Amino acid sequence: MSHIIAGFVQQQDQVAKLMLALQAAKFDEKRISAFYVNPPGQHDILPQGGDRFDSPGTKEVLTGVAIGASGGGLLGAALGVVAIPIGGPFAPVLATAAGAHIGSLIGSVSEMKDKGQPEVGGENASRQRKTGMMVAVYVMDAIEEVEVIQILNSFGALDIETSVGKIVDGDWHDFDPLTTPHLVKKTPLQ
Repeated sequence: MSHIIAGFVQQQDQVAKLMLALQAAKFDEKRISAFYVNPPGQHDILPQGGDRFDSPGTKEVLTGVAIGASGGGLLGAALGVVAIPIGGPFAPVLATAAGAHIGSLIGSVSEMKDKGQPEVGGENASRQRKTGMMVAVYVMDAIEEVEVIQILNSFGALDIETSVGKIVDGDWHDFDPLTTPHLVKKTPLQ
């Protein structure tokens, strides 16, 4: 694994200029990787598409479904018994089923988390990478790290981060768009 410094830029011409500036600073093009980072949920990591098997904000939905279906079913049964004179002998069965269904929907929605809302594990609150062009450079020491950060800053890079990985022949093979970025503090020049 090697140490990598990366930054986001918004325009394709910034990528080209950054690549030239990094090469002028004696960084071999094989140590530089430039690529597009898709929006969250669109990384197509899984065979069926998407990034995760389950949405991070839906971990507790099954509990909500069970509680909602139970409560809705009981309420529906009670209303069905009252409705026997109007709906006949099937009124309690139909009202119980309808109540359980509506209750399960309400229960599942009530347990979903919004972005940033506290939850067990905290995945829903984790910072995600911006969408856009990323330029990443494998650096060998602290001097190169500072130099790359200065170059990225001078070209208006956003969210400069530090990472570990493997850039080979200009391709960051083990880049994982789902990992939380470790941002580099902004310098006074920005």
